[in-house]
Amino acid sequence: MINLLPLEQKARIKQEKRLKIVFVLAVFLAVFSVFLFLSLYLVKEMAVGGIKEESQALSEERRKFEGVLEMEENIEEFNEMVSQIDSLYKKSLDVTQTLEEIYLSLPLGVYIEKMEMEREGETEKVLLLGYSPDWKALTLLEEKLKESFSEVRFSSHSWAQVEDINFSVEIKIQ
Repeated sequence: MINLLPLEQKARIKQEKRLKIVFVLAVFLAVFSVFLFLSLYLVKEMAVGGIKEESQALSEERRKFEGVLEMEENIEEFNEMVSQIDSLYKKSLDVTQTLEEIYLSLPLGVYIEKMEMEREGETEKVLLLGYSPDWKALTLLEEKLKESFSEVRFSSHSWAQVEDINFSVEIKIQ
């Protein structure tokens, strides 16, 4: 084909082609910029969302950890209380055994009216107030108590009467 157009028109057609190319490149650049902007925005939002999720997960883990620490403190306090109770229990007197030994030591006709127990350091002191029909039963009680316990002391007024004796005895148990 032969181009018989005047030079002005040729120049205008060339310029229109260049404008079309620039326009296409501008549209392409604008679309590329929009896609780039949207892609970067999406990446940013995903990163921020991921950071928020991790932050929430971290705070939840912190709360769980604080709960575990609190529970650990409670367990330590409980263990301390249990060890104190255990040490108190180990140091305490076996009351039932002591009562049984006293009961088995009582001769016929002798009975206990009052009993007091108290702790003095490492030893337990038991005070018995009771009644004995005669001096012989009281002597038998003293012998039986001395078989069961290491330190038995009757008050002096316990031996002053021969019959209808109100006695008091102190027993120390280690």
